[in-house]
Amino acid sequence: MTLPSSLPIWVTLLLRDATSAAELCARAGALGVDATPTVDGIQLPHGFLALLDPQPMPRQLLDLGASHEDFGMGAQCLHLRGGARAGAKHEPRQAAIEVERLTGLLRALCPLAEGVVFVNANDIAFAASEFLAASATFAAGADHFPLYVFTKVRAEDDGPYASAYGMALFNLPDLAMPLGGALTPGLATAILGELQRAMVAEGFSPDDGATFDTRIGRLRMEHVQGALFVVPIAVALDPAKVAVARYRFMRERGEAHAGVPGILHRVRRPGLVVDHHLRAQGSGAGPSFAVTNGLGLTARRGGSADLGDDRVELALMSEHVGPWATGWLEWVARALGGPDGGEPLRAFDRVVLEEPASGIAGCVLWPGAVGRASGARDGVHTWALVPILEEELATFRAAPEAQGAWVDERRARGDVEALFERWSRVAPPLASPPGPPVP
Repeated sequence: MTLPSSLPIWVTLLLRDATSAAELCARAGALGVDATPTVDGIQLPHGFLALLDPQPMPRQLLDLGASHEDFGMGAQCLHLRGGARAGAKHEPRQAAIEVERLTGLLRALCPLAEGVVFVNANDIAFAASEFLAASATFAAGADHFPLYVFTKVRAEDDGPYASAYGMALFNLPDLAMPLGGALTPGLATAILGELQRAMVAEGFSPDDGATFDTRIGRLRMEHVQGALFVVPIAVALDPAKVAVARYRFMRERGEAHAGVPGILHRVRRPGLVVDHHLRAQGSGAGPSFAVTNGLGLTARRGGSADLGDDRVELALMSEHVGPWATGWLEWVARALGGPDGGEPLRAFDRVVLEEPASGIAGCVLWPGAVGRASGARDGVHTWALVPILEEELATFRAAPEAQGAWVDERRARGDVEALFERWSRVAPPLASPPGPPVP
């Protein structure tokens, strides 16, 4: 699927039938929507522009967790953006007016669609009939942000938080709030709603460290990766859990916005959290990737701050990221500290399988700016898993200097990212995680 990389998409309609731009304009006209084909797409009322994608949306790129109805992916996609303010920074209230117009436009076009996808809200999707029912209660002049903003609960025991997506539609930052004690997900969502309403209706734009009064007392705002981490001051929360929630939200935000918006699926394993960031192939955002989220909270046994390997996260990048990727990350995470009394793994070291899997013998831990998910952030380094083949491992073992030469060659050629395609060999779900690493 090819997404237009130069234009920010607000909402995507999953069109029921395959159609041409001219045919779509005729169908829209029959529904009372003035639509005109142009060289840039399909011009719609109020300055909105639509881009017709001839391919359906892959189901794995959608968050279907909030939908109560089954619906198909349709035959094509129609991506909508606000042409009247493209590239401009309007006041939130003006944005709110345009979003109200967007609601009316979507309601008019829904008879052509199977589903509605909110791109800025982690690609959360609903059946078109669900959107019609939900939007019917919003009168003209009302704040329409509740239609487009959704809260996900990140329920990890060591640092739970609620993360709200979708405010980018109003030129405003997304938000998150730690949870715990009396601060339940429902209450946190309501309090975040108070803040969101003030931001949309009143243009409240908090600085880092600013406060905001709510029914549970004041909130303190912290800027985190272009978003707001909102901490209630008067609510008793465990500081250690707040710190973990802040860290995971920082990682979630930083990785998710390394390219064009995509979808985040979080996977939990005992002692390990893995975020799967999925992108449409050909979107221009680089490959999809799975990345651990929490290994870097504590210094690694045997790691060194001087060497930059004491706090590390792991990433696996592939166009075919799926559940199988979690097993590989879990396998390397177990090996990171090294065996008792042994040497810990360092940058550019290799981790090897007991038996090769589809020709892959293991991987090299590659630090630095590899792909979209690597590099250092707040003292935490991300190491990408670069797969190595059986013949390469044999060469490395035969000559101690061979692995260093291989690394130097990859750097000289700048082709290390091309090696991520090797993960396609093991992309089908594994029957079990990889076996223990060997020297």
